[in-house]
Amino acid sequence: MLVTFDPAHPDSQLSDFLAPQWNKDGRPFFYGLKSGKEREYGMVVYTGREVSPNDLFAKLVDSGRSVLAVEKLLAELESYLNMIRTFRVGTVVVLRPSDGCPGFCLEETDVEPCPSPRQRP
Repeated sequence: MLVTFDPAHPDSQLSDFLAPQWNKDGRPFFYGLKSGKEREYGMVVYTGREVSPNDLFAKLVDSGRSVLAVEKLLAELESYLNMIRTFRVGTVVVLRPSDGCPGFCLEETDVEPCPSPRQRP
């Protein structure tokens, strides 16, 4: 899964899981499932269990987001989860528009997460 990542505060332990959503201009963005806020960066984390599109869908609905096209959203969430699986844990990504379905892609950034205490000088 992806959680919120703030490069200005890389040490902060944020647990706001992210899902893709669309703004009024048709641009995709990360939506914080706990905070309800738009986020720019996400960091890949290990959740300890498999997350399905239905799990993510339920969290979106529980967060208060309205869903107009259930099947379309489930397909987008499945693509999203498949994209996440291509990155290593700790990778910081952004959500970019792209042609085709689902209309977005995850792009690795050069932003580095906070090093672990063992890696610090």
